[in-house]
Amino acid sequence: MTNLIINDKLSTIESLNDYRLKFQTLNETKLNNSKGKIMLDSHRVMKHDDGWQVKRDGGKRASHVVNTKKEAEQIARQISKNQGTELQIHKQNGQIQRRDSHGNDPYPPQG
Repeated sequence: MTNLIINDKLSTIESLNDYRLKFQTLNETKLNNSKGKIMLDSHRVMKHDDGWQVKRDGGKRASHVVNTKKEAEQIARQISKNQGTELQIHKQNGQIQRRDSHGNDPYPPQG
């Protein structure tokens, strides 16, 4: 077992594969310095007062506001694919309904 400091936090790694996974995950996320949290780079489809919005994490305003969730999903999916971000589709109540990774998936399916 080895100790490693990542973003000023002490992490314990048990193997080289564990180290690679931690390093890969850090490289595929961005650091939100204001809160000290690691966040995925994502686009989201969420309810808006005027319909449904497409918004990138960290953005102050929606990039698109449309009437239907289906329209918002189509727009968001294209943007997410082009920019290699995760796409998170939310329900009307705000819960995440599903996620799709378009690019840097830290946990790709095996085989």
